[in-house]
Amino acid sequence: MTTEKSFTLLQLQQSIKRKMQEVGQQGFWIIAEIAEVKYTNHCYIELVQKEIAQNNEIVAKARATIWANQLFFIKNSLGANWHQIIKQGAKILTKVLINYHEVYGLNLVITEIDISYTLGELELQKQQSINYLKDNYLIDKQQSLTLPVVIQKIAVLSSAEAAGYEDFTNQLQQNTQGYQFSIQLFNVAVQGDKSITAISQTLHKLAQKKQLKYEYDVVVVIRGGGSRLDLEVFNALEMAIEIANFPIAVLTGIGHQKDQSIADVVSFQSFKTPTAVAGYILQHNINYENECLNSYNNILHSSQNLLNTNLYRLKTQKLNILQKIQYLAASEKQQLKHKQRYIYQKVKSSLQNETKDLEILQKKFTLSHPISILAKGYSITLVNGKPITATTSVAQGDVVTTQTQFTSFESRV
Repeated sequence: MTTEKSFTLLQLQQSIKRKMQEVGQQGFWIIAEIAEVKYTNHCYIELVQKEIAQNNEIVAKARATIWANQLFFIKNSLGANWHQIIKQGAKILTKVLINYHEVYGLNLVITEIDISYTLGELELQKQQSINYLKDNYLIDKQQSLTLPVVIQKIAVLSSAEAAGYEDFTNQLQQNTQGYQFSIQLFNVAVQGDKSITAISQTLHKLAQKKQLKYEYDVVVVIRGGGSRLDLEVFNALEMAIEIANFPIAVLTGIGHQKDQSIADVVSFQSFKTPTAVAGYILQHNINYENECLNSYNNILHSSQNLLNTNLYRLKTQKLNILQKIQYLAASEKQQLKHKQRYIYQKVKSSLQNETKDLEILQKKFTLSHPISILAKGYSITLVNGKPITATTSVAQGDVVTTQTQFTSFESRV
């Protein structure tokens, strides 16, 4: 049996408790991650510390409590978005008192939480996510896509009760241009831890649809605004990867007035409000309509100019043709006159020649006429009424008629 002094378990625990009270009541500021949160009247938290170098292995763990009376003050100090800080996975800078119980062991009592540290951690995580997207060529992937010339079929990821969704649909459906839109709502939570998974999974399922590009022209992710912490879900890397890899353009109107979320950064186009997204879609269609009208007017103007030019050319050609016809007619008329004179001269000359020939023939005829011959002292002898020629036979007893210029007489052979 040992001769060293021994203690009961309770004595040991009480000794530890006294030591803890000596050093623990002044309070310590510690950095830890919230691994689990449970609420009754009080808030029970499990704090852990992970080592990145050891694959996020938990190297320390402790129970912590926010008593009900203190929880009220902490909620007020954190503001309306306290639930975005006191949640699983959040990294906090908190002031704790050390409490040790003989039966329940070590417990940390949380008295304060520094909101600025949590916001800084969120900004650091955001930058790390952006660096990951850049390193994997996802940050600008949506920019390689193009919008359809007209946007009509729209898939909307939003909460059906969100005021931003109502503003978005009203803006589109009550447009003064009379454009018609097909809007399909995918009702998802846009606030709280579950919203990250809901939005990411919905985008993933949509991206797998074979007819996606025929069913929708664009996907819109909208929310009605909120504080920075309310909109922290849109800085989730999981959601950003789904947006970046989405096969058609994703437009975001989350409601940030100052900061830009990672979802905004990787989307095809981001806007401050859902109404601004609707305005962009309307303006996109208006621009296309204006382009069509401008093209129509340009075609009409060009056609009118072409018609006027051709009419002018036609009039000019008509005038030229008329001038040429007049010139040719005058020329032909002149040539006709020349030919007419030529023919007249030819005919006249021919008539004169023919007249001369006729006169000669007439003279010849006159000279050869029997009367002309008789006038020269010749006579004509006829037998039986026919002139005597070299071949005429005359018989005894025939009556022969002799014709002179002035008389005639008969003889009998």
